[in-house]
Amino acid sequence: MRWSIEPRFGYGTHVPHLARRAGVPVATCGAEAVAVCAWCAGRPQCTAGSVTARFRAESGTRALIALPYAHQEPLVLPTRAE
Repeated sequence: MRWSIEPRFGYGTHVPHLARRAGVPVATCGAEAVAVCAWCAGRPQCTAGSVTARFRAESGTRALIALPYAHQEPLVLPTRAE
């Protein structure tokens, strides 16, 4: 399977800066930030305004993608259990 996330801010008018924090892709624009946390869903790669990954979906496995968001606050990266 393949997936892609193209984070945008300001109702799609602002392309964010993509970088990694603690190994997790994070998109930032001004005081806003969104992380792309993935478990068993491939290793996310930052490419030209998007975060992408691919993985093999095996029977009995569960993939999870979370998009934690913060505005003018610290961005908290959740654990899979959270």
